Amino acid sequence: MLFRKVIFSSLLAFGLSALAIASTPNTIAEDASTTSSKTYTEIKKIVKKIDFDMDKFQDQTVKVQFMINADNELVILRINNDDAEYLIKRTLNYKELKENDLKVNKVYILPISFQKGIVS
Repeated sequence: MLFRKVIFSSLLAFGLSALAIASTPNTIAEDASTTSSKTYTEIKKIVKKIDFDMDKFQDQTVKVQFMINADNELVILRINNDDAEYLIKRTLNYKELKENDLKVNKVYILPISFQKGIVS
């Protein structure tokens, strides 16, 4: 009987530990706009060329979560605006970049602001 309790307790502890580890994020997203990177500047230039419906996005900020893969391509992970998602993913996802001063496989957040006809 004692043996069963020990085994059960061990399995329960192991299961809870695995659950806690699995739910802990392994990366913390860094705000790319706070860096003075050339890659950030390159991405912003590409974003400014996207033909957004400015009436739809007026006075909004869209946050784009991305990372750079080993081939120096942008990988779009998440966008907090469903209306902008298609345009941004179509333009940026797997876009090869010239600059390479951001860390590979690190998650970054790029805020895109729409104000009075200007994308910044």
